[in-house]
Amino acid sequence: MPDILRVRVYPVEIFIEYSAMYNERSAIILAAPLLLMTSVLIAVALWIMRGKSFVNFYPKAGQFLLVKTGKPHVIAVGYCFSVILISVVIPVVYLFDMAGSLQNFQKAWTASASTIEFSVLMAIMAAAVMVVLAFFLAYSLMKATGKLKLILDYLTQLPFAFPPVLLGIGLTKVWNQPLTDWIYGSYAIIVLGYLAHLIPFVIRIIYSGLQQIPPVFEEAGRLTGNRWWKVLRVITLPMLGGFLLTGFAISFVFALADLGTSLLIMPPGLETMPIVIYNYLHYGADNLVAVFCLMLLFFQYVIWLGLTALYKKTIPFRIIQ
Repeated sequence: MPDILRVRVYPVEIFIEYSAMYNERSAIILAAPLLLMTSVLIAVALWIMRGKSFVNFYPKAGQFLLVKTGKPHVIAVGYCFSVILISVVIPVVYLFDMAGSLQNFQKAWTASASTIEFSVLMAIMAAAVMVVLAFFLAYSLMKATGKLKLILDYLTQLPFAFPPVLLGIGLTKVWNQPLTDWIYGSYAIIVLGYLAHLIPFVIRIIYSGLQQIPPVFEEAGRLTGNRWWKVLRVITLPMLGGFLLTGFAISFVFALADLGTSLLIMPPGLETMPIVIYNYLHYGADNLVAVFCLMLLFFQYVIWLGLTALYKKTIPFRIIQ
């Protein structure tokens, strides 16, 4: 985003050093202070939370604190409306104005239909892999205790500290090898890139959901002689359905809009919609850029509505027979 807005910020300088100057070592050295600072902030945030969940729904959670705003209620609503107006409504209206005639939409669809299909497919695959892996990582984190729990909690959130440029360099160095070139030159590297960049979000969502499930439920299931996998399937997963779906939705939206990581690891001959938008923007094709942005928003919104409808029908908790 700063590169698109022509703002010279620190991550952009790292990207220029790597992509324009072809100086990999210098880019890594430049990224080191940013990585160190972010790693420390993550450690501070985890220390403040110290295993707390964001919201608890079971009886022992206590009462929720309700704040009566009174007259300032109008100010609060006005503030929220202003944020939505500035960040969503005005940009979308401006994009429609930039897009121009309907012929531009037809031209953009003809040129990018296969790219949109590819982008959505990659985002769905990455989101599905992330949810499965994040569940087992979050579940292991819940079962860990002592220093091991602290270490695992920190490691699962550490990818937040890596700038997308540094993450792209790391993925290239690891997978662009003779033995793993079949991964680096295929769709798999795209999924791995999304996974490395976005999985901390999904882990935190699912971990928060696991914290809200009373341990006595799982203990009761185990006491009846059921194996752990059956307790997991019949008790834990149904109660966690909403959080799994939320994690999928969040990871899908972020993966579909990802540019920083995919720009560096995308195999030759392949491109996603954010990369198409990025390239056309540098060519000065403003009309097509606006149309591509609106198309990306449309597909995100349609799939988000579908996931929202599915969220309302998540499987309720069932007692083990």
